[in-house]
Amino acid sequence: MPETLKLTAKAAQIEHWNAVAGTTWVQFHELPDRQIDALVAAIDALEPTEGEQVLDIGCGCCQTSLALADRVGSTGSVVGV
Repeated sequence: MPETLKLTAKAAQIEHWNAVAGTTWVQFHELPDRQIDALVAAIDALEPTEGEQVLDIGCGCCQTSLALADRVGSTGSVVGV
């Protein structure tokens, strides 16, 4: 794929999220937040401890990533995607 096409596609995604998708996500964040609340039980079952590294896939508005970060502390790390 030509570099200009890659940049154009990336620019289009940035514009979409800045203009439409991001605003909509924020406006309706309570529904996905409630759906993700069920994952707190999974976090409890996972029992993350101080110093661990965690990859949080599908983290929504990052509440699960933040909860995990509290568990792994400053010596651990969490990456949310």
